[in-house]
Amino acid sequence: MYDVFGLFAKTQATNRSIPLTLADDHPVLNSIAKAFDDRITSSFKFVIDGHPIHVHKEYLTIRCEPLRALLEINNSENTITDYSYEAFKAFLRYLYTNDVFVAPDIAVELLGLADTYAETDLKRKCTQLISNGITVENVSLIYGAAVKHKEPTLQDICFKYAAKGVIKVVGGESHVCALTSVGEVYVWGDNMDSQLGTGNTTSSPIPLKMSFNLNNEKIVDIECGLRHTLALTDAGHVYAWGYNGHGQLGNGNFRNQSTHIKVIGVLEKYHVTSIVCGGYHSLAVTDTGSVFGWGYGGQGQLGMSNTTYKSEPVQIKYFKDMRVAKTTYRSIPMNTADDNHPVLNSMTDAFDNTISSNFRFVIDGQPIHVIKEYLIIRCKSMEPMICLLDTNQTEVVITDYSYEAFKAFLRYLYTNDVFVAPDIAVELLGLANTYAETDLKRKCTQLIRNGITVENVALIYGAAVKYKEPTLQDICFKYAALSDIGYYDDKECIFITGRVKKSGAHSGQHFINISPVEIEQHLLTHPSIAKVAVLALYY
Repeated sequence: MYDVFGLFAKTQATNRSIPLTLADDHPVLNSIAKAFDDRITSSFKFVIDGHPIHVHKEYLTIRCEPLRALLEINNSENTITDYSYEAFKAFLRYLYTNDVFVAPDIAVELLGLADTYAETDLKRKCTQLISNGITVENVSLIYGAAVKHKEPTLQDICFKYAAKGVIKVVGGESHVCALTSVGEVYVWGDNMDSQLGTGNTTSSPIPLKMSFNLNNEKIVDIECGLRHTLALTDAGHVYAWGYNGHGQLGNGNFRNQSTHIKVIGVLEKYHVTSIVCGGYHSLAVTDTGSVFGWGYGGQGQLGMSNTTYKSEPVQIKYFKDMRVAKTTYRSIPMNTADDNHPVLNSMTDAFDNTISSNFRFVIDGQPIHVIKEYLIIRCKSMEPMICLLDTNQTEVVITDYSYEAFKAFLRYLYTNDVFVAPDIAVELLGLANTYAETDLKRKCTQLIRNGITVENVALIYGAAVKYKEPTLQDICFKYAALSDIGYYDDKECIFITGRVKKSGAHSGQHFINISPVEIEQHLLTHPSIAKVAVLALYY
């Protein structure tokens, strides 16, 4: 065989200006390929796990300058301990042939080698290989590698794969569940109390697909407590698994459950339309508007006027004569333990962080720094705005919203909290409507309702109509109807001019008229009350 590497020891220029084509029968390419791991012509070897790989020191020094440090030693071999034999051999083979033939899992390790030794083309080829082998089980591992080795294309592929088909993600104290559009449930995280429902107590850092036997029922909703999980099917049945120390699984006992089990008792007679979990209790709403609770009731969470625990669902009688549409208010309190949660703290620190961000919104000349990929996953409706930008573009100017409102919106996406004045909450309601953030609309409604006055009720009512928020419309109507008078102008705008409706109080057979303003003036004498509004309730 002709020794093509004999030339590398010479000091004269040996570079030819004849381009190397990719023809399979090119003699130089064929010779170099054949020379790889050839013990006869080689001048050096790497040893990994006792397996030698024979190479040519002179060629590798020219082909990959960063490898020089591994080659410039006194003896003729070097032991490698940082990489597997398969990955390091694939890396060296690539340097000889420019080709990559490995399984996707080896390609992930090979991506690290490509990054370490500055082989840009190899990184691109690894990305192509890896992207064809992404699964639910390995997507988090691959995404971590893409971040570590600064491969934004692969990061984006992982994000899009993870978001594809996933319609809901919920988290407990230290476990996570994801629901897809076809009713599949994936779980990962801590499993000490069987909260993953996988039949064991083995934790998993990667998503695991759960197995269900539901007689062709499809799971349409999931919720997590601190260490238990609920699932709702399209047939209106509720299933539970995980920690059961307070009866929160609703199966009639207090034993943990490592696989899904149907919630029993009176709830079996109803068609459930909505579920929610507290820390150690569970709630459900039926198609009749009835509300049921079970589990921990130590602070009255079950709405039964006592503090007992219930291992089976009991109806909350307070709602017996009214129709509840959906349990949209979370009963999981943000307590001191949650404040110290490392993930929540990290996300709070990441918001508007100039160091870790890779994108920014600019409003009135003021920047708000964010992580583009996170926002695409957190708020699917923002994806078109962000993804249609040039890949090199790192900012976008917002002109439709105020700086305070848009920053509050982005902060909510990072922290799930809202801290704004009622007037900003009205604008924030518009953002929540535009970007389909239902929970934020609910929180804005709660904020706004506490700040309704004679001066702003018409404005708030208009916003409630515009953003299709019937609850807020109703609140505005009741506020105006019970205490205030006003008029419509020729554009059908409401103008409030004063209060004339009187409230009443009765004792025995006697009825006493008391005007709202009298009650308000009396309440305002209390030093802790700054503002007050009195509404009349008629029987």
